[in-house]
Amino acid sequence: MMIRWRKVLREIWSNTARTVLVVLSITVGVFAVGTIANSWVVLLDDLNTAYLATNPASATLTVEPFGDDLVSAVESRRDIAQAEGRGGVNVQFLNAEGEKVTISLAAVEDFDELAISQFTPEEGAWPPARREFLLERSY
Repeated sequence: MMIRWRKVLREIWSNTARTVLVVLSITVGVFAVGTIANSWVVLLDDLNTAYLATNPASATLTVEPFGDDLVSAVESRRDIAQAEGRGGVNVQFLNAEGEKVTISLAAVEDFDELAISQFTPEEGAWPPARREFLLERSY
């Protein structure tokens, strides 16, 4: 046996506690990296599936004024699969901590006919009654 391998085996045998700790730490590290990588793959797939289930808009146009005739004209184009019109406004206010917060308010005529950028509420009546608010939280 070569001298190098004899020295390695002697070091392993004479320092068994250190050898066991090194093997255990490598095992825990490999397990942790595998768990994190697997969680990342599963989470990414689930988030992507949930996002695509909302039928997200691939483009958003902000025009003023607009009406049903403009929505119909956009939707009648061959390269447009769906079009939907929503009224909206951005509102800024100061919260209790003095931070500026921006919220987007969107007006939807019929919640049952949402085809693009759909959402489902966590609680409360669905669809909301006329002249009621439905809050969505997104970051």
